[in-house]
Amino acid sequence: MMNDMEGRPLATADLATGTVLALVGLATIALSWAMPTFAERGADPLTAPGIFPAAVGVLIAVAGARLALRARRRLRSDAMAAALPIAPVFERAAVVRTLGGFALMTAAVLAAGHADFRIVVAGFCLAFSAAFLDWRVPAPQRLRQLGAVALVTAVAALAIPFVFETIFLVRLP
Repeated sequence: MMNDMEGRPLATADLATGTVLALVGLATIALSWAMPTFAERGADPLTAPGIFPAAVGVLIAVAGARLALRARRRLRSDAMAAALPIAPVFERAAVVRTLGGFALMTAAVLAAGHADFRIVVAGFCLAFSAAFLDWRVPAPQRLRQLGAVALVTAVAALAIPFVFETIFLVRLP
């Protein structure tokens, strides 16, 4: 019996995810390129507002393309590919998690002006990460996962506002 982390269903999902991520990265690069550079005002080109989103877009596009290519190779080399079923694209659990993620993002955006930004970041990271944990694992492993989530949440809650306020000089709510 095949588990969730191997075989054709995962490779198919990785191919779709990688393709979408690569396209999102390319769209981010294109939109960043269209942003004003303020060169006509004598500003340094490295301070253009599109630099950071373009860099993130490049990283997303490269990671997405790599994931898609790796999945494509796996699907091609799978000798039993014809015998294995293809995973349904819209499984109930995936749809629920996706909608939950959008709900969390909406709640974080709505809370951003009404609560300290660090609390909003911590709450979002904690809830989002917890939603995607595998809660069926044994208790000791689950505690390790929750510890890792708590550590990443604490780092994100401190690092994200620090980076935006001190490096990008963005005033956060």
